[in-house]
Amino acid sequence: MRGRSVMRLIHEIGVRPHEFEAVSRRQKTSEVCIDAPSYQVGDLVELYPWNKTMGRIGDHSIIREITFVRTEDDGPGLMPGHVMICFGEPS
Repeated sequence: MRGRSVMRLIHEIGVRPHEFEAVSRRQKTSEVCIDAPSYQVGDLVELYPWNKTMGRIGDHSIIREITFVRTEDDGPGLMPGHVMICFGEPS
């Protein structure tokens, strides 16, 4: 894991309710986020339903493991200051 300790970070990410449902059905396996240098392959993400008006909705969440991180340095397609993280079932 690129010189990091065994301890994995857990990143919290709010997604729209219909996207949360797609994650729960394993149809959605990536998310574009504001860049945070701490996103690393092997870390965990806790995704939860969120909207602009109410903020976090309920207490449901799903844990996934980051399997790939794409930055704007990897080629065109991302807005400056954003990354795409891909995730799967935690190992």
